[in-house]
Amino acid sequence: MVDPVQGPLLAKAIRNTLYIALLVIPLQIIIGLGLALLLSQEVRGMPIFRTAFYLPTVVSGVATIVVWIWILGSDGLLNQGLQLIGIDGPVWLRDPSTVKLGIVLIMVWGGTGGMMIIFLAGLQAMPRELLEAAAVDGAAAFRRFWHVTLPLLTPQLFFNLVIGIAGGLGVFTETWVVSSETGPGGSGSPANQTLTLVMYIYRQLLQNLQVGYASAVAWVFTGAIALLTAIQFWSSRRWVYYDIEN
Repeated sequence: MVDPVQGPLLAKAIRNTLYIALLVIPLQIIIGLGLALLLSQEVRGMPIFRTAFYLPTVVSGVATIVVWIWILGSDGLLNQGLQLIGIDGPVWLRDPSTVKLGIVLIMVWGGTGGMMIIFLAGLQAMPRELLEAAAVDGAAAFRRFWHVTLPLLTPQLFFNLVIGIAGGLGVFTETWVVSSETGPGGSGSPANQTLTLVMYIYRQLLQNLQVGYASAVAWVFTGAIALLTAIQFWSSRRWVYYDIEN
């Protein structure tokens, strides 16, 4: 028998997961695309900048989170910078009202580089004659991007979207480590604001030993992600362009 308190906790985990995913996924895609456009320019020393922006993706996730815990601490680098301009910053990862924003920042920092590389590969493989033809026709930079560059990047955009949704909904490491700042790892502290679906399943399975219930939630969660992925593949036929001539 499942404890009646688990219903509200499950709803809380779903809300937290959706909140984080709905912020992280667009930010990673938009920032990744913007960085790729900047780093696709032919400028001396550009490989160094590309490596620097990609580096957070290959660094250990836990190590990155620990660094950000220090940056976002009460006496961390961010609050010290805010104090210089007369602003008293919150305790980002201990305050229930700001902890999820801190997790979003950590995830965007760690995941944007991977999306940037995918977009950059698409930009480098793009036929230059199409952009040159648009420029000759008098198209401004934004129109060239919107009508030429972006349609040719839709395969990379689709890939990043699929991976981003799966990663955003499956967030675990960041919330686990951050929650350990105010309680035991996986506790969802503070005030269950870091409790996500994957962490909820973990708690029910390994801490509360509700094996059947945890398995049921996990199967529904897996089915939901599979359904979202299927919808993305179905809808991609209308907006993803693989054939340049068409």
